[in-house]
Order: sequence, then C-alpha cells, then structure tokens
Amino acid sequence: MILTQNNKFQIQAAAPTIQKTIDDYRRDIKLLKVKYIQLQEVNQQYKQKLEWYSTKLSVLDRQSNNNLSILDASLLYQTQNQSQNLTRVGSSNNFMGADQQIMEQFSNRCKMYLGMSPESLFRAADIKYEGVLKDVIFKQFLLNSKLNMKPQHIQRIIQLCDLECTGKISRQGYNDCLQAFQINQESILEQILGENQQENRTYNQRSFYKFCENLISQLISPYMCYRHIDNNNEGYIQYEQFYGFTTKFMKNINDTEIIGIYTYLDIEKSQQISKDYFIVQTKKVMRIVSNDKNINISNFIDLKPSNDKGPVNGKGNSQNGKQNEQNENINNSNHGNCDRSKGKDQFHPNKIDLNLTQEVDLKQLIGKFVNSYKINIPNFVRIIADSMTDLRAGILLQDIFNSFKKIKNYKKVSNGDKLLFFKGLDTGKNGSIDYEELIKFYCKFKQPDWPVEIIFYLFARILLVIEIDAEQYFKYQGFTSQQVLKKQEFIKFAKSIFWVEEQAVAVELFQFLDKEQRNDIYLSALIDQVDFEIAEQKRLFYGIDNELNSTTKSISSTKKANVKDITELESFKEMEQNQKLIHIKKTALSDANVSLQQMQNIVNSLKPTLTENDFFLKHEIDENKQVIKTKWETILNDEISCLKKCIEIVSEMKDKGEQVWTDSEFGPNEQQDPYGSKSMYFSSNEIPPGCPEPENVRWLRLNEIVDEYIENHGDEYLSEDEIKELQHIHFLYEGASSNDVKQSKYLGDCWFISALSIVSEYNEYIDGEFDPHKPGQTEDQKMFMMSRGIYPPLFHFLSQYGIYVMKFFKNYKWRYVIIDNRLPCLENGEIIFSQCATKNEFWVSLIEKAYAKIHSNYQALNSGDMGQGLQDLTGNLSIKMKLDNFKYSKDDIEFGRCPTTIDVGEKINTQTTDFEEVWEKLQSSKEAFWQTLMAFKEKGCLIGCSADGGTEALVNLDGEKTGIYSGHAYSINYLMQLDYINQEEKENHKRENPHQNHRILIVRNPWGYGEWQLKWSENPDYIDKVQQYMPKINKFFDDQETRCKKLGITTPERYEMAEDGKFLICYKDWRRIFNNLFVCLLFSDAWSGFRIKGCWNQQFSSGVLKKSEQSFKDFALKNPQFIIELKNKSGSTEKSVPFFINLAQNDGRLFNGEKYPYQKIQQSMMLCLFELKNNQNKLDKYSEENILQNSGKYSQRREVQLDSRCLLEYGKKYCLIPSIKNQITNPEDEQHFYLNIFGRCKKEDFIITKVNQDFQIKELGVNAVSQIEYEKTCEFKNVLIQAVNKQLKEIKI
Repeated sequence: MILTQNNKFQIQAAAPTIQKTIDDYRRDIKLLKVKYIQLQEVNQQYKQKLEWYSTKLSVLDRQSNNNLSILDASLLYQTQNQSQNLTRVGSSNNFMGADQQIMEQFSNRCKMYLGMSPESLFRAADIKYEGVLKDVIFKQFLLNSKLNMKPQHIQRIIQLCDLECTGKISRQGYNDCLQAFQINQESILEQILGENQQENRTYNQRSFYKFCENLISQLISPYMCYRHIDNNNEGYIQYEQFYGFTTKFMKNINDTEIIGIYTYLDIEKSQQISKDYFIVQTKKVMRIVSNDKNINISNFIDLKPSNDKGPVNGKGNSQNGKQNEQNENINNSNHGNCDRSKGKDQFHPNKIDLNLTQEVDLKQLIGKFVNSYKINIPNFVRIIADSMTDLRAGILLQDIFNSFKKIKNYKKVSNGDKLLFFKGLDTGKNGSIDYEELIKFYCKFKQPDWPVEIIFYLFARILLVIEIDAEQYFKYQGFTSQQVLKKQEFIKFAKSIFWVEEQAVAVELFQFLDKEQRNDIYLSALIDQVDFEIAEQKRLFYGIDNELNSTTKSISSTKKANVKDITELESFKEMEQNQKLIHIKKTALSDANVSLQQMQNIVNSLKPTLTENDFFLKHEIDENKQVIKTKWETILNDEISCLKKCIEIVSEMKDKGEQVWTDSEFGPNEQQDPYGSKSMYFSSNEIPPGCPEPENVRWLRLNEIVDEYIENHGDEYLSEDEIKELQHIHFLYEGASSNDVKQSKYLGDCWFISALSIVSEYNEYIDGEFDPHKPGQTEDQKMFMMSRGIYPPLFHFLSQYGIYVMKFFKNYKWRYVIIDNRLPCLENGEIIFSQCATKNEFWVSLIEKAYAKIHSNYQALNSGDMGQGLQDLTGNLSIKMKLDNFKYSKDDIEFGRCPTTIDVGEKINTQTTDFEEVWEKLQSSKEAFWQTLMAFKEKGCLIGCSADGGTEALVNLDGEKTGIYSGHAYSINYLMQLDYINQEEKENHKRENPHQNHRILIVRNPWGYGEWQLKWSENPDYIDKVQQYMPKINKFFDDQETRCKKLGITTPERYEMAEDGKFLICYKDWRRIFNNLFVCLLFSDAWSGFRIKGCWNQQFSSGVLKKSEQSFKDFALKNPQFIIELKNKSGSTEKSVPFFINLAQNDGRLFNGEKYPYQKIQQSMMLCLFELKNNQNKLDKYSEENILQNSGKYSQRREVQLDSRCLLEYGKKYCLIPSIKNQITNPEDEQHFYLNIFGRCKKEDFIITKVNQDFQIKELGVNAVSQIEYEKTCEFKNVLIQAVNKQLKEIKI
C-alpha cells in the first residue's frame, strides 16, 4: 500500500521474484565498471581542485602583501616569479606575453591540426549540449585532441578559463577568455545593457567600460591613473604594472577582464601601451560612461597630478587631491553636461539620430545607384547581409558603410547617399535593419532580371539566427513537408511567411520552385532550397563543413611501412629493392629518357596538324544573354591531339628558355586577367560572399606551396625528416583514399568532391596504376593501361615541365584538359579550394582545377548531382534509384500512411489491394533489392547513397541522433552476410529475419569522420556486438583478399574500429535512413551497347504532350522516333532480355555564366518506350495501350532513364521517342541529345533503325567508354614503355 499525492491509498501489488540471467549479471558487472571509472574521475577532480585552490591562494597571498605600494620592486619580482611558477612558455618574464603565446598557439593548432575554430572545439567537447564542462573533462579532451601541446600549457588554458576555481568551465566564460586574448575565430554577439539602451560591444570593450566606471567612482582622471600605473616614468605601461594597479583598486574586475582590457589597448601587440594612447582612449570612454550614467565629469577628467605621487583616490592628501576634494566634487544632480559635440568621442559609431536626416525616395536613390554608380542591387543585398559581424545582430550603419567598400565604385558613392539608403531601409526607425525589412525592400523594388533566390537566402538567415531548420519552422506554422500548394495558395503563403506582398514576386518564387512546371509544388522543395541556403551560410560564416577532414593523414603516418608486407620479404635488401620498384612504377614515365625530338617526330607522323574539330568548344553567355562560341586552345577532343598540343607547348618553352609552363587560358594573365578572377568567379562583380578578392589571391606552384608551408611551420611543428619528406612533390602518394580529400569552405562542390572520394576507392580510376613490369601483359593491355584514369599515365612525363593533363567524360566524349601546376592560394600560402590532407600530395587540387577549367571557373562547380560527377570522372553511365518505398511499415500500409501507388517490383494500388498482399510483395521487393546490391558490388560498380533533407543536416531516427547527414553523399564499400554466432541468437531472430544471417553494409563518409551512431556502430552502447563479430568480419576480408589477388585487382581496405568515417550498418536501418542510391554501372561482356546522337529542331519537337487527338499525333510524328527490333531466337528458352536505356542532353554547366540547374540551357525532357503491334513499322500517335514505360514527368536533369527492369521480348518491335517540353521555333536553338541503349544479348540480336530523322549511331564498349584508338598511339606508347623497362633493368637485385 502506498500514499499518492492526493493522500489516497492505493494497493500496490507485490513485485514478482525474477531470476537473473547471465546477461543481467554481465550488465551489472558493466555498470560496476562504469561506476569505478566515474569514481576515478571524481578522485582526479578533487586532486585537481586542490591544485587550483593552492595556486589561487598563493596569488591572493601575494596580493595581500602589497596593500600600499602598487608596483614596487618586490611586486614586480613576485609577479615575475608567479609567471614562472605557472609554467608559462618561453624564457620571457612578461606575465601577459607568456599567456598570449599559449593562447595564440592554442588557436593556431586548433585550426592547423584539427581544422576547427577554438569555439567549435568547446562545442565538440560539450557532447551533452549543456554549455558547461567539468575542468578535468575538458582538460582530458584537450590532451586527447591531437593539439600536441604541452600538458602544462593545457593546464594554463584551463586556469585562464576558470579563474574563480569553480572546477567548471562555462561556454560564456570560455568565449570571454578567447575574446580577451583576441583569438576568437567566430563572431559572437556581445551585448552590454544600460538602463535605457542596448549596445553591441565586444567583451574587451565592456571590460574597459567597466574600468572607466571605476575611475569615475573614485574621481581618478586618466592622467592621474597613468601616473600611478607608470610609477617609473618609462612612457609606457607594461602588463605587470597594469595588473597590479587594477587588482588592488578595482576589486570588481577579474583577471580575464584585465587581460581583455590590456589586449584592447595594446593595439600594436608589443606588450606596451603608450602614454598618449592610454590617456586618449580612457578619456574617450569615460565620457561615454558619463553620458550613459548622466554624470558630470568635466570637473576632474582633465586633472593632472603634480610631480609628487599621492594616493590614487582623488580624495587623498596630495595637492591635487585636496583641490579636487574642495572645489571639483562630482555633482550627481547635474545631468547631461558631458561633452557630446565630437563624433569621434562616441564609443559605438553605429548609433545615429535618424531624425536629423531628410525623408528618402528609395526608388530615385536606387535609380541613382544603378545608373550613376553601376551598382548591381541583388549582389549588393547579398553583400549587406554578409557584411554583418554577427548573424544575430541587426544590420547597423557600420555594416552598410562596410558593404559599400566591397563594390567596385564605392569611392564615388557619397556618405550622404549611404546614410539616406540606410534610413530608407530602416522602416522601423530603430537604428538598425532587420531581415524582414531587407526582404520587403528587395520585393518592392525587384526588377525582372533580379534573381528570386536572394529571398530564400535572406529567409535562411532568419532561421539561422533562431537556430531552427526549415522543416521545423514550417511545422510550427502549421505546414508539413508533404503538403502541396497551388499557385494561389503559395501567393498567400509567401505573403505570410516571406513577407512578399508583391504578387508578381510571389508568382516568380512559385515558378522558380516549380521546376517541372506542374502548377503545384511540394513544400519539401521549398524546405530543401532554404536548408541548402542555411548550410551554405553556415559554411561561409562559421567555417562549418568547411574542414571536411579533421582527422588528416599526417606526414609521419604515411611513412610507416606495412608490417605484413615486410614480414613476407626475405631480407632487408629485398625490401629496399621492392620499394625501388614501387617508386619506378609510379615515376618512370616522368623520368623516361626519351628525347623531345623523338617524341615530336612520332606525334607529327600520327597527327600532322591540328584542326578546328580537335579543340573543345567554349560557350560564353554575353550581356544580351546570347551564346558566344569560341574554342579552347588547351582542351582537346582526343588523346593524340592533346599529346601533339603538349609537345608543341614544350617545344615553345624550350625555344623561350622557360623551365615550367604557364597556362594563359586559366589563371592570372598579365594582358587580360592579371589576378585570375575570371578563372575563379563568373565575374569580378559576382564574388560569392566570404570568398577572397582576386587581388588578394596568390597563384603558387606546387613546390612554392610546400616551401611556404615549411617556412611557416617547419621550426615549431616539423622534424628534419618530415621537412625532407615534404620536399618531394607527389601527384598521388601511396594510393588514393577518401581520407585524402578536404573540401574548401569557399566552394559548394561537395557533389563533385563526394564523387571523387568514391572513385578514390580504385587507384586505376585516378592515375591509371600503370605497371609495365607486370608479367603476362599483352601489348594491347599495356596500351590500354597507358590511357586509363583521370590522369592517364601517357601524360605523366609532362609533369617535369609543370604540365598536367586530366580527362573528363563530357557530352559523351573524353575531353583532355591541359593545366599548369599553379593553384590559387591565400596570402599565407594556404590552398583556397579543395586539397589533400597530406601537404605534398596534390591529386585532389589538380583534378578539381582541371574540372573547374573545362567549366570556365571554380564558381561554376557550385551545386550539382553526385551521379553526374561519377559519370564525368569514369565515363560509365550512372543511375539514381529512389528507396522511399522501402520505408513503409506494415502499419503504414494497413492504416493508409503510404502513397496510393507504390512500386514493389510492379506498381500496385494500396487502396484497392489487400494490405497483407501489399506487405508480402514489399517484403519480397526488399529481398530482391538486397540481391541487386550484391550484384552491383560483385561487378565492381561504384555505389553511393544519400538521405533526403536539408543540406548536411543531422538525421534523426525514432527520436535518436544517427550521426548521418542529409544531402551528403556516402560511398558503399562492401556488403556482408554474417552468420549468427550461436544458436540462441539464431532463434531470437527467426521470426523477423527469415534469411538467418546479418546483412551488413560497410559505408564510408568521405569526410573521414562522422559515423553512424546506433545499432552496429562503434558507439560504446553498441560496440560489444561489433567486437563479437570481428572474427567473422576479418574472415570476410581474408576471402576478399584471396579473390582480388586471383583476379589481379586492388585488394580491399579492411574495416577497422577507428574514427575514419567507415562504419557498419544493417540493411534494415540503411533502408530507413537513406533515400537515394547512385550507381556507376559496369556492364559485363554479356551486354552490347549502342549510342545514338540526334537533335530536336523546328521539324522534330512537338512540345508538351496534351490530352488531344492532334497532340497525340504530333507527339509521334513531330518527335525523333527510333525502332528497336529483337530478332527471333530459334531454339532458345529465353523469351525476353533486359535492357538499360537512358536519354541525355548536353551539360548546361559548360555554359559560362549560367548557374545550376541551368533552366535557360537544359531542356525539360521525357523518354517513352512503346510496343509496336499489328505489324506496325512506326508509331502513328501516342497511345496508352502501346506505352510500356516512360522516364516520368518532364525533367530538366542532364539524364533521364527508363526503369532498370525494362524487359524486351524477342521477335517484337519497339519504338523509342525522346521529347522535350518546349517546342523549338528558332533554327539556331536546336538541341542535341544522346540515347544510350544497352541489352544483355549479342549486338547481332537487335537492330536499331531510324524513322523520321538522320542520326549517328555508334557501337559502344560494355562500359560505355569510347574505344581508345590504339593504332594511333601505339608507336609512341611503345617508346615510353621501352624507356621504363630500361630503367627497371638498371635496378640491381
């Protein structure tokens, strides 16, 4: 019986006796171990506190012995001793300087070693998001975080962050400490509250404000204060003197504030504050304090001391003190008499009286900005938003003035116009502009050519301030992500949510989101757009997501030998010879002893001259939105032409006496582009917010980058061996790895970098892995290996001239891009865009540079599709598969929480079909899909996946944090089926898991960190299971290694329990988390392929399909039409054959000036497949009866495809019709398209014929890669191979 809160008795049943199992005892033991560890931590904490208190008591004791004299010799001596006792760095006795060195070293190492700001390091340690950490926990975190700082320096950082010896470090106290030493890397809103106002001041300014308050309360003038601090008349103030004075006479100012004040006044960072500067600044802020407090200080602020020193307080016995006491007392009732006349005395320059300015005609002012000053208003609005020092503050006058400085003609804009513009935007008359006012301004004056995306950009700022994502925000407003809005509904929505009162702007927003022109939009499309903007602004403003790989591959770790390989060698001599062989295989082509004349003669015989068709076209969008076509001189359309061009470049270099080549088409060009701005951005007027100005960029060669890194870091961070190793420049060092890749914060090309990370699983995709010494190779195999890879071995010899050649599969043909070895760098020598983690390895930077060049500039790489990136890098066709149907549970189907139609191998109506039948078919579909995944990996396909949602936002599952990021690409390395370890586990899973094994995927985050946190993860709550299954996992990799060695392919990288971005996840959870699967297809020899190149033009483009008889006829007769006929196979049991068919168009990214998704370049297209019946030879009109499949609704993607389960029957004819939504009316607007048709049969088994249009048809290799013209380059390749073999023979075994 128990007593409830209502004082009523209730009968409580006796608890039944429960027999404990072995698992219960194991759990108890585990809890005891955890408790033991906690007690150890508590014990350590008490010891640490004792040290803290003893240190603090010694400081207090020192201060109590100096109650009359401020900075006499004994105080200075003891202060110096204290700086030594607190184990400060260096031999300097300067109290402040030592702490400053420690804190600056801490800040630098956070950025260099961890890729994080000091602020984000605290957030990383605060895993419970409590805002407070125990000192011992934070100390241990810093010791374990690879900062490589001395323990005593870490201890001092802890002391400085917890000067009150509380044993805890708050986030605010930590940030205050960072600001005091001016090492904070994130702008934090610091506010100071007065009686009637709130001002935006930094921590150091607030501390100095407090210092001046104390001076006023004690009637001390700046002159008197300085005289008693600098008691030796040295003409400057040192930290020890300032510290002694402040701690004695201003008890309400703590040590961190003292440091902040001194740092604020020490503008030259010389550890000395000059007399004049101290007095001027102190007088200035004292007047601000008097203004805030309504106190008259004119009676004593200019009071100067006599030659005799007296007590500091103005009420003492000195002559000045007596005079001050008798004649110049502060009159608290005399308000408002401080000097306010000079603007320079204002502490906060953003504070203005808007009533003093005249009324503003914004329309007239904008006209003046556009016509007279040539200001791009949309770009300027972005600049304004990004000029703020803190996201949460309003846009102040200073932000507006700073924004004008970032435009081209800012000197022409008068201060009066700037002030009027500020007043015009500040409709609330509160001295600042908020985002709502900025959005209203933009909508009110928006011109037709102003982009609407800026509205999303500004709205994202609001959500970033309130720390909420778009889906949560709309949910609070009563909307869901699956909600569909018609145009009129969206107009009302935009007015209430975005403050868009202009209907024309709302309609334009709607059209922007309705990319497929369905006249309705899902709210999820809007959520994705806003979340994308949020992620981009986090990346640019805070540096988040900018250092993708904090666990970098260190120089020392790359030099470690593989223990297993060493033990297999018979002797050290053999090991040394093996290393030489590896080195020769990697570098032989660069060192091959082939004369330039010999190479030139061979190439000239193969390709006498270069023609117009050999050069890749360059597309520029001019001011009138017209496409201007020119040709690239250093991007070519085939291998032999590129080789000839390279030889010509080297010959010209030799004639000029140059050692390395400089690319005049990409990078700085003295005549046309001195800063290389056109290679970085669309134009000098469209520099993305937060990105470096071109004039501040240095284009350094690879050796210069390494030299600067050694110069900046060598003495302190690198050993002599590491410096020597760094001086060896590598394109690729010891193979590619996703851990090599570090994405830049200045470029939103994660889609391409993720694809590059996935491709890096296989070195042959990167640099070809040419091995001329491998036995059993035919000449054809050698020829092929010389040409494969993004950086083909055929061109490796050119690196000695500073020339690199990368190839990309663009518009269904290999394009060869020639670049030099310069990379854009910041002023400190740091590479601006993506780079390798190892400082002397450059494959990531050089491939990205070449990819940027073929698209005209780096900015063109912002936003994209990972599948397209995989195709451009490998030449293999890629597909995107949706996994949404696998997420529905049995209850979802039974109670109607799923779509009306779902695809379970066949399309099935969930409303008219029994839910049990639907569930059974869905389960079968899941099983079949696992087998499909296994088949993909078995064939060597590259596979990646991603989760829908905001860009790089954490995904939750059943209320738990998963560690997975939405909008981010992951690679799938391996799939495993692990048998249960015992009969008990087998029985427990019998019902839910009929296949009787664990289906596990090994997935990798290309960042190299950020792993799955739930079941099968390395999280402490789940790691026991992983450890249990490690023997089976190791057995899986043993079998894989044996298989790979037999096939002669790259052996797999084993799974290790480490923070490397690689994790285990079961198939069930993987289906629930991820929405998209990207597959780079590899067809087996059983497949045959053809590619058709055709075009849409005036004659063959019917436009959008409508529900009318005439439209049905036009669709068939006025679109290109192709017939696929499968021959009868007599005697064969096979009745049908699987086909893969996709439709593609030219890449809009190649048009310089256009932005993703290239609505003005790429067409909305659709592909339909019909069965021809009754001996038809062509399709006469669109028919629902005849249609077998289509690619879905009209889509503006670069590629669309038919269902992967497309089956065509032998003995039948089929019709393919590619169509576009917009009919072509201008002959100059014709659009090329490509049809890729692959069937699992011999090429003789099917025939492709035209109906109404001429077209080119080309037989393809099974990997969809253009056939290499071996005969053209055989002679040249053989010369190089012979040179390599000659070097191999010179190695003495």
